[in-house]
Amino acid sequence: VKRWEGPPDSGPLSGAAKNLAQTYQAVWEQSEFIALEKSHNRACQIHAPEGKVIYGRDQLIEFLTGYTKSFPKGSFRVHHWIVNEEEGKNTRIAMRWSFSAEHTGLGSFGKPTGAPVVIMAMTHAEMQEGLVVREYHAIDEISLWMQISSYSMS
Repeated sequence: VKRWEGPPDSGPLSGAAKNLAQTYQAVWEQSEFIALEKSHNRACQIHAPEGKVIYGRDQLIEFLTGYTKSFPKGSFRVHHWIVNEEEGKNTRIAMRWSFSAEHTGLGSFGKPTGAPVVIMAMTHAEMQEGLVVREYHAIDEISLWMQISSYSMS
């Protein structure tokens, strides 16, 4: 998408937001789930689409694998980010991001169709001692399914 070129509208990534974005870039683009060991507490709590609550890195990897198998090659991009650091509170990070890919693999989104897709999402993370302990993923799966089904019908 042309308007999404260039750095995030909130400026170049830095600090904890940069580290988290690099982790998710490694996960989404190369399926490097080992990166989550350096970013997420082993007992993290993740709120995912469909009202799913995931506990721990292993379940997070299982959740993300459904996406990375469906969309094995693509480009992860952060569009906006903010870090909120207040004394006496956990560091909080919010990121709006996208992943552009083609539906060429068999994962959580059915048989491969070759559909070009853009996954639009937001992630809010709460950190303690540099690791994510709680995270919320808002991923527009309805839009994703529409992109897949409309391509399949054409």
